[in-house]
Amino acid sequence: MHRDLKANILLIFAVMLKKTRAWLRLLGTICALAFYLSRLIVLNVLFGQTDDRGFRFRRKFIIAAMRIMGIRLRVEGDIPDGQYLYVANHRSMFDPVILLRDIPAFIVSKAEVSKYPLIGRGARETGVIYVERNKKSSRAAALEAIMEALENERSILIYPEGTTSSLPATREFRIGSFRVAAQLEIPVVPVAVDYRDENDYWSDGRLLDIVMRMLSRRRTEAMIRVGSPVTGRDANELMDASRSWINEQIPDMHRLLNLDSKRFQDHKKEISL
Repeated sequence: MHRDLKANILLIFAVMLKKTRAWLRLLGTICALAFYLSRLIVLNVLFGQTDDRGFRFRRKFIIAAMRIMGIRLRVEGDIPDGQYLYVANHRSMFDPVILLRDIPAFIVSKAEVSKYPLIGRGARETGVIYVERNKKSSRAAALEAIMEALENERSILIYPEGTTSSLPATREFRIGSFRVAAQLEIPVVPVAVDYRDENDYWSDGRLLDIVMRMLSRRRTEAMIRVGSPVTGRDANELMDASRSWINEQIPDMHRLLNLDSKRFQDHKKEISL
């Protein structure tokens, strides 16, 4: 009887601790975003908006946010200098955070993000192209915006799957942005993304519920692997090469993430001893 009561109390305490952690992290992230965004807006009003300033402030915010949210990131490969079309698989709401920490690029995002408080404004101030996924006219407009950005020597980051996926391999890629890259002869850099725990993948449900569930976790362990630039004037070849490379990386990355997690836990046990 006493054992069951103790177990129930511990369970209630654990649930309360997770909820408290999630709310504190959400509040801390909002405060960090408001702090950096307000400074950026003032500078943009006084001196005009520039890509370099936007990327610099975005990186500062993301570094702070990752600490607050308990995200531990492993990066393999080098971000190349110059202008590129970056293409990545899409796993989680954390993907833009971990990718844009180091990649100085405009990101193509679903139009709904523009309505999120603070986040929508922050994205506009630091470089974003919005697209309504279910409207062909919006996708065509997005491709025009991507072309314009690339013609203006800006780099672009896209998720060619068009949505998140928890599958072992990527969904089919949409070819539109690869056609633009091929036409303008812009190199394509494939980037693979994965997480140790599949609970960090995006799931169906209310946005707030998803956010709170992910922020309640003690730690999120993620990994990105940056490939070598792919060049060519054939859009299908660019797309197939990028997708194949990403699909080759995912199993190995998942294995390494689980090994890293085990080493981290073993190290903590050694310290406690």
